[in-house]
Amino acid sequence: MPEPTIDHGKTLISWKFPEYVEHKRSKAWYIIFFVIGIGAIVYSIFTQNILFIVIIIILWTTILISTRRKPQRLRVNITEDGLEIEDKFYEYDKFNNFWIIYNPPEVKYLYVSYKSSYRPDIVIPIERANPVKIREALIDNVPEDTSKEEESLNESFNRYYKI
Repeated sequence: MPEPTIDHGKTLISWKFPEYVEHKRSKAWYIIFFVIGIGAIVYSIFTQNILFIVIIIILWTTILISTRRKPQRLRVNITEDGLEIEDKFYEYDKFNNFWIIYNPPEVKYLYVSYKSSYRPDIVIPIERANPVKIREALIDNVPEDTSKEEESLNESFNRYYKI
């Protein structure tokens, strides 16, 4: 029996984005990545840090798998009742605030922060969606944090090093 669809109110704006950024990496990037990884493993062996070796292997595997497959396109809907990303729904009352960092062509993100400090921010690429319409759709339900003007350190690090 199919799952009943739950009405989350009228969709105010909707767009699609890739589940992760697909980077164009050169052979030199892979060589440097491999050399740094081997160096870290050698260091881990000398310091007898087996957990660090496991973390490096997981990182290598994750990056290599992500280069082998195309990212899925996920749909985000900003509705009257909350934020819907694919089949997950987040009610507005769970959020502390939102902010939009829009410095095209590379930096175009919507950030949504939870009231609970142990949950990480939701970071959604805006792509070709209109940031003004996104702001208008959210502003009546979630406070905007206008003090944030730069992308997160994690996002800029990942973009710069193509991780």
